[in-house]
Amino acid sequence: MADTRNPEEFEKVNMAIARDRLPALMANLATGKQEAVALCKRDEPAALLVSHSRFAFLVGTLRSRGETYDRRRIRQLAWLITDNWLGSAPAHLRDPQTAELERQPVESLIAIFAANPNQPSRRSDILSKAGVDPKIVERLKKRRKVARAIREAEEEGLYEAAEHATSEVDLSDENSSQ
Repeated sequence: MADTRNPEEFEKVNMAIARDRLPALMANLATGKQEAVALCKRDEPAALLVSHSRFAFLVGTLRSRGETYDRRRIRQLAWLITDNWLGSAPAHLRDPQTAELERQPVESLIAIFAANPNQPSRRSDILSKAGVDPKIVERLKKRRKVARAIREAEEEGLYEAAEHATSEVDLSDENSSQ
């Protein structure tokens, strides 16, 4: 029987603590000991952790009821996918990716959401079975690679230095002949 509780009623776990308890939380979800876990920031639920089978059930329920996805839900799903794949990438990477995803069919978005970007072999199976446009996946992978490079450059203290250096370059026509 489906759990009809309000997400506020699920166990609440601070995200920092959830990182340490992730294997145990996932085991409880996979075995059905827990339906879901609310991941919190500052004691407020920010996300809901559910097992893959639970997610599939919820999506199947929505489809079987014939519910339509309004633009707001599609935008939210596109944003979640972008966040999952690109993390804290700069807006110039995130915004076009989210906009591109918003134009995709809901079934493709659900498959992309279910595909773990950290498990390439499993990801390929899920996306190919769902018929997701390979160009979308390639752009996601490329943007993920760029986002990771930016993150590494920031950690090394190189990203801001490079941005600052390029902002000082004079691109006027007067200096281009030198």
